[in-house]
Amino acid sequence: MTKNRADDAGTTLLETLISLAIMAMIAVMMGSLLSGTARFLGRAHLAGQDVDQIVARDQLRAYLEGALISPFPADHRPLFEGDSRSMRFLSSETQGVFWPGEAVEVYLGRSQETGAIALGARGAKGSGMGMMETGNSLTSPGGDLSIAYFGQVASDQPPAWRADWAAGWAAPRLVRITLSDERGVLPPLILWPAKKHVQSEISASSLLPPATPSRP
Repeated sequence: MTKNRADDAGTTLLETLISLAIMAMIAVMMGSLLSGTARFLGRAHLAGQDVDQIVARDQLRAYLEGALISPFPADHRPLFEGDSRSMRFLSSETQGVFWPGEAVEVYLGRSQETGAIALGARGAKGSGMGMMETGNSLTSPGGDLSIAYFGQVASDQPPAWRADWAAGWAAPRLVRITLSDERGVLPPLILWPAKKHVQSEISASSLLPPATPSRP
């Protein structure tokens, strides 16, 4: 005797196939969503790094333009020295972080901790208080740095670009800083050290900074 075929025999199989198709579509959509989220987070992280590096470059500009042209009393540290890979100089307080009664020692070079090109500053917390330090990265880890200095190092020599600047000389007229990272070489920063102090000496009738007629 032959059994009659159930009316809903194929329905369960069809529902199973439809469910599997829907699950596959959901999996594809979730994978696409997660991939897009990962890309967004990656871009957001890079954007955050970019903002931090822009802030650090702005701090570097402020410190260089505030570089001292004469030392604070009883301060025997070199005013300005550097080579093609790093530089160190004394600056006035420009960031509202340190006590303004002492010079801030600023360093630009590779961080031994992170491997990034970093800007460091060290100054007094307050009158009679201890020292404190700040640091900010100008590139991602593995970035590179090239520095050149423009100025006159002897009275019988014309101003020229140099790969180093010895302690004991006055601050250079210009500093060219070129940074690079995995994204390529960034546009160079050409900055005027001690600009803040030189301009403060210009009287209302002066057309050029005193004693520096060739400064831009």
